[in-house]
Amino acid sequence: MGSPRRRSVTRTFRLFEDVNEAISKRAEEEKISVSAYLNRVLMEHFEWERATKGFGMAVITDVLYKRLIEKLDNESVGDLGRERGAEVAKNVRLAHSDISEVHDYLSLLKHIYDKSAAVSNYELKTVGDAEVLTFEHHLGDKWSILMANYFTAFVKGIEPKASIKTNYTDRVVSLEIRVKD
Repeated sequence: MGSPRRRSVTRTFRLFEDVNEAISKRAEEEKISVSAYLNRVLMEHFEWERATKGFGMAVITDVLYKRLIEKLDNESVGDLGRERGAEVAKNVRLAHSDISEVHDYLSLLKHIYDKSAAVSNYELKTVGDAEVLTFEHHLGDKWSILMANYFTAFVKGIEPKASIKTNYTDRVVSLEIRVKD
């Protein structure tokens, strides 16, 4: 069954011709109405803006980021990941006290990382009694170390009883998360 119909309002505003053409073309390519396309684009923008402000994110190129992180040793990279993961968990718990499941918190992070040029194929699925988080990237081994430690600390900050098995390569990070009763 589909999601319930959301109430809409009518707004009028002016667009530059080239913007209008680009919007119409993109909506047609996606086989959706201009209204549906604009609603999605605006909501994605607001979610991204809220996330970047709430998480204290800054946008830098992936090349610069990779060069910066490569200057650090593995232990320092792991420390940074653990520190930031714990900080984000604390902030997310405060901002989203209505969420109680680890899966829901990880889904929330998916909205952020889906917008990241560095991450591709962020996948979260339930396998048996485990939540399995896997994502691919192109930033190398140090970024895998950072993110493996970040997500481990994040999950532990959300659910201290969680058991986490982490695997990574220079292009993939995978976490298997089990919550103990």
